[in-house]
Amino acid sequence: MDSEQQQHLIEQLIPLLREKDFDDIFNRLTQDENSNRRFLLKMEIKRKCTPCRRVIDMRDELGEECLVHEFEGITHFMPAEAIGLFQSQCYLYRDTYTLGVNEALQHWQKHPQSKGDGSLPPPASPFRQYDVNPIPFASYYGRRQERMHFSSPVLIKFQDGEKLFAKSSDLSLGGMRVSVPYLPSYHTGAQVEVFFTGLERDTPNPVLHQPVGYQILGEESKEGKYWLRLVRSGEQPAFDAFLSDFIDANKIRYRVSVDYLLSAAIIKGYEQFYLPRMTGMPLFFGTGDNPNLEIALRTENNQHLLEYWRDEKNRDALAGLFSAERMKQLCPAPGTTVETLIYCFTHTVRSHIYFFSATAEELRQSGLTALFFQVGSRRPSWRVYKFSLEACELREADVGQLQGLENPQLQDILLLERLKQIGYCGLLQDISQESLREEFRQEGEFSNNANELQRFGHDLGAAPFEIETLHYVQLRKEARYIHKTAVAIKHNGRAWLGWTRDISAHGMQIELEEAFEGEKDDIVT
Repeated sequence: MDSEQQQHLIEQLIPLLREKDFDDIFNRLTQDENSNRRFLLKMEIKRKCTPCRRVIDMRDELGEECLVHEFEGITHFMPAEAIGLFQSQCYLYRDTYTLGVNEALQHWQKHPQSKGDGSLPPPASPFRQYDVNPIPFASYYGRRQERMHFSSPVLIKFQDGEKLFAKSSDLSLGGMRVSVPYLPSYHTGAQVEVFFTGLERDTPNPVLHQPVGYQILGEESKEGKYWLRLVRSGEQPAFDAFLSDFIDANKIRYRVSVDYLLSAAIIKGYEQFYLPRMTGMPLFFGTGDNPNLEIALRTENNQHLLEYWRDEKNRDALAGLFSAERMKQLCPAPGTTVETLIYCFTHTVRSHIYFFSATAEELRQSGLTALFFQVGSRRPSWRVYKFSLEACELREADVGQLQGLENPQLQDILLLERLKQIGYCGLLQDISQESLREEFRQEGEFSNNANELQRFGHDLGAAPFEIETLHYVQLRKEARYIHKTAVAIKHNGRAWLGWTRDISAHGMQIELEEAFEGEKDDIVT
């Protein structure tokens, strides 16, 4: 047996030290070796299991990144990643600090490649206490395969040779989730090999002697515990047949996982609560190099955006904000997102409303930033928007089940055709602040020739687009219509002038020229 084979066999045996029948496992795994080699293996394992009292101090090399870690009365100084490795190694050696643990940490310190990309995780942030759990919208996926809660030791081998001992958490034919002592350095989609050491011990089968290919989808963490989500890659029919039979035979012993149903219900609930109350406006654009605005998604709280972009004839002019020339500059490459700031104001001449807008990049290229800010910020119609845009594909609409139907319904066909016409998705957010107007007026010197801003004027007669309303929440008992007409209200002997914003049979919303002096439930005429 050469040294490489011996080392590989020792790496297989160390995770099994915690098992009560370790001697039987050792004899089975080394049955092909002669007595002398088996003796050397036992001696090496015994040496690695010898208790150790050496202090691990990495402060000379890693300095302030080191943290204090006390174990069995010994104080060590290591960075966070090394502490995770220390804990996982101690677990393998029956929760004891041994020579094997010490040697693993020395190897980690001396070989940068064993640390993934060679970088250490940043020190704990003082803002960690404000971390919140993100809710990924539209990530409720129905599983085609049953996933079973099953805990068993596994060995994960990365492409750079790094090995990580872990335990399966749940398991299916297409993927699995594994509990790991710490989160290793990896990139999403990385290929790994998984050795089912626990299954190999409990259910001897030749198919388990070979590693199984997986891809890393992502990670999870909760209360100091970590998991990796893996999905199968490549084809191994023999392993699939074994795993399918194993799951069917153990359904009674192990609980089938329905966590994804709970996750989907939580996500759907947050969507239905949040989306109808968005203050930003989702926008959907067509395909091609110069996509037009196709659909705007209206909610309870972004109505003001549409109202701003209406001309004197009450026509929607929002599409004028996204001219062909501007979209040519904004359209992002697949998989990327473009963000910009858009500055806007209106100019009224003889009852006609003219819209002016410019992105931050357009102003820099034209050299008219100071003039645009000085002229626009003095007007009540001054607005600042943040706009983000990304490319989208049909597969993101989660309509795969419709495409596979043999006899699709007419509405399904129409839906797919409409979705194919959508190439980009954007979000328009009003970030104007009245307190910052003065900042724009201080943007350097400018000429008095405001006619230079004509290049930023919108074409008259903007292209039409659809306006869709989210119907998740309906708090009103009757329809309310957008209608603008002058009104005067009286209260306590004083009158205010204004105009209606929307109106229904039993209520309306009005906007006044001056602040109203009154209380809730007061009667006005």
